[in-house]
Amino acid sequence: MQSDTCKLYAFLTACGGNWRNTVYISAQDGGNGWLMAADCTGCPVIMPETVLCCAAGRQIVPDECRGQMSEGAFRDIFARYLLWQLPSADAPLSQLEQQYTYQEVKG
Repeated sequence: MQSDTCKLYAFLTACGGNWRNTVYISAQDGGNGWLMAADCTGCPVIMPETVLCCAAGRQIVPDECRGQMSEGAFRDIFARYLLWQLPSADAPLSQLEQQYTYQEVKG
């Protein structure tokens, strides 16, 4: 499988195949946001809104997600996790999305 396909598979596995079972994270700059689910170990699985829109062929409606938070709230809530996983996290959501792979889901 290609890397992007593996990431999409991991994300859809984490949210039970339904993007509405995620938390929508709005970008601080007002741009496109991210969708967050949790994997089988409770770690966040991040998918950019634009990637899922292209894959699903439909728009993501933040109000249809299980919850919403700002990028700043995500940083505050996951501060310790980010410190250990991404010590130089200038853009933690993008970095989390890049590092997550299917192999981590398989265990």
